[in-house]
Amino acid sequence: MGQKVIPTRIGEQASFFLNLATTAADNGSALDLTAAEITSLNIAANQFSASNDGVMAAYDSYRSAIQTRKSSFDTIAALVRGYNQEWQATNVPDYLLAKLGLPVHDSTPSFSTPTTPQSLSATALTTGEVKLKWKRNGNIAITQFVVETSSDAVTWSFATVCTSSKVTLTGYTPGTPAYFRVYAKRRTEVSAPSTTAVVYAGGGETSLQIAA
Repeated sequence: MGQKVIPTRIGEQASFFLNLATTAADNGSALDLTAAEITSLNIAANQFSASNDGVMAAYDSYRSAIQTRKSSFDTIAALVRGYNQEWQATNVPDYLLAKLGLPVHDSTPSFSTPTTPQSLSATALTTGEVKLKWKRNGNIAITQFVVETSSDAVTWSFATVCTSSKVTLTGYTPGTPAYFRVYAKRRTEVSAPSTTAVVYAGGGETSLQIAA
């Protein structure tokens, strides 16, 4: 008395019932079971197993759908937040913001001016590839980062533009110093340039930062 008869874990119940029904069918005489009782037991065990499989499949589908929804939400939310911050800081009319379902202009909008990227670093390879990375320093998702290059850290020229905080450049000559800096840009507003990073300063594959 008081002993556990049926497993309490759902994952163990279907196999328990199926095993019991199969064993009972194989040993009907010893268990004093009629053919009708064995049939009834088998039907009930198989019905439970099938319904349990259906629940588990539905649960797996539900978890997959939840994950897909979360991923989709993260994507659209990042875009909307970025554009909202941009529009709040510009002259987009209040009526249009309201029509979009967004708050009207804040009295003290943030992110009105791009901020200077921080911690610029450069790593060069003997293949002539240069890998640059930096910290966004609070710049919103749609901010553009303009990368400039120089051979003497005095005269600068455009290298590339991106919205991420890292980029790989090619075509540099190992052993010939190359300098880099980056600044943030949104519409017509730009930040001050970052500190300067130099590669191949000593003719090797080193990474170094120097003050701007």
